[in-house]
Amino acid sequence: MFYERLGSFGVNVALIKKLNFTDEELAAFEDRLTKLMENRR
Repeated sequence: MFYERLGSFGVNVALIKKLNFTDEELAAFEDRLTKLMENRR
């Protein structure tokens, strides 16, 4: 779910999985990353 989208941003998904974030934490991280990527366009 979140991992595919994070991987599309170039995030090291294996590392993220090892950190064992909750779904809420992953959603917040994905949201912040999405906003950052939009600002760079």
